[in-house]
Amino acid sequence: MTRGVLALVATTPVVAAQPSVAAERARHDRIVAHWTPERFQAAVPRDFTLQANSTADLKLVPAAPLFRDWAVTVSCDNGTNANANIFF
Repeated sequence: MTRGVLALVATTPVVAAQPSVAAERARHDRIVAHWTPERFQAAVPRDFTLQANSTADLKLVPAAPLFRDWAVTVSCDNGTNANANIFF
């Protein structure tokens, strides 16, 4: 006779604290202040085009590595996405 085992895992939903309106505004203001006309002019576009059914190796290099996993999503014009975790 074979006995099956049913395991139920109880999970507790994690509720992240929502940033305050003032904190979000401060973050927005820091980003806007960062993008001076000089920085905007010196920015390098990171968009690229691939032919259908082709591949490309992407190298993502941060200014300062934090030695952790980062979730990366590549979005395509046709609405598809590719997700990966990259350690740097």
